[in-house]
Amino acid sequence: MPNGKSACVIKRTGTALALSGLLDHGQGMALVTEVEDALHGSVGRVVVDLHKVTVVDSRGLLALIATARNVEQAGRSLVLQRPSQTVRRFLAITDTERAFAVE
Repeated sequence: MPNGKSACVIKRTGTALALSGLLDHGQGMALVTEVEDALHGSVGRVVVDLHKVTVVDSRGLLALIATARNVEQAGRSLVLQRPSQTVRRFLAITDTERAFAVE
């Protein structure tokens, strides 16, 4: 990428997803799709590990919010696990940290 930021990589194992790199609109939509796939035929909470996310933008945040809404509508819970300092700072600045369960 020209700006030196790497695209987000999503790895899913059951209902656990690990993200790394840049979480923007395109990758956020991929996250929404992956979580929807994870909800089918599985039980329990959905965990999204964010400790390797280096950049998140407003559209990536909207994707996280949409993901949380979809998981809740499925009668499940979403947990943001180990958010990086960048993610924590972005959630604090946008006053959205209370919208998520964080471990």
